[in-house]
Amino acid sequence: MIDFRAHFLDASAIVVREMHISASGVKGAIELLDGLDWPPSTVRLLILDMEGGREAHSEERRSVEVASA
Repeated sequence: MIDFRAHFLDASAIVVREMHISASGVKGAIELLDGLDWPPSTVRLLILDMEGGREAHSEERRSVEVASA
């Protein structure tokens, strides 16, 4: 198993939620997070490997609700 960190980032690239996950590889990590509800302010998901902190996967939210003022 490989350890990963998942960062849910807002529009300012601030981490709004962090998760630690273990999977057989990057594909397995993506599958574990598939279908998971993202925190409301999240616009990007970033998966990092725990050893070197390198980006293993990144994806953007397909639709973002914008709160009216």
